[in-house]
Amino acid sequence: MILVLSDTHLGKYDKKKDTFLKNLVKDYNNIIINGDFWDSWATSFKDFINSEYKELFELLKSKNTIYIYGNHDYRAEYDKKSGDTFSNFQGIEYDTKIGNRDFHFEHGHRYFFNTKNPLFVNYYYIIDKIPFLGPMTNNITELTYKVFPSKVGKNKISTKRNSYVKEIKAKDIYYVMSHTHIPDIDEENKYINTGCIVGNFLSYVVIDNQGNPLLIRNISS
Repeated sequence: MILVLSDTHLGKYDKKKDTFLKNLVKDYNNIIINGDFWDSWATSFKDFINSEYKELFELLKSKNTIYIYGNHDYRAEYDKKSGDTFSNFQGIEYDTKIGNRDFHFEHGHRYFFNTKNPLFVNYYYIIDKIPFLGPMTNNITELTYKVFPSKVGKNKISTKRNSYVKEIKAKDIYYVMSHTHIPDIDEENKYINTGCIVGNFLSYVVIDNQGNPLLIRNISS
């Protein structure tokens, strides 16, 4: 069994999220963190590694944990030694066979960079260059996912982004991404999106030894 989670956007210590993640990962021996584990808009990678999440890091390190860089935590790629604190492998993508199915894991943001479609305008570059915008955006996002968790899971633009990836991805491999925060399992298109763990919106995917994916989605209070 493989647990695939993403978009936890850890920054300032959050005891509730820390407890949830520790309770979640303790039951799995194989874990894939599919990007945006920490959030560079909220804290530096050095401060994150030395934060109160240390027990979570130790638990992840005791498992077979694969860490894939996302667009919010891409700076971790420049400090691979620190990534060893909580993972056994770090990279921008990961390919494996589970059962008789081929899987490709990556965060997914590359599909929306440098696109000419106005629906996918990438505002991340702007926020990265103006320091105060990052924390402000994070606070708004966290509040939205706490107050309106059922609504954000139906965001039309992000749902269309999932559809966009389905159209252009390779058709002969299961593609597992996140980034859009909209959970989805589409067997016909061999597409899986783990969603996110932000505020009261909690979603992740479990893949069994035969390669069958199960989407687990909860709205907490």
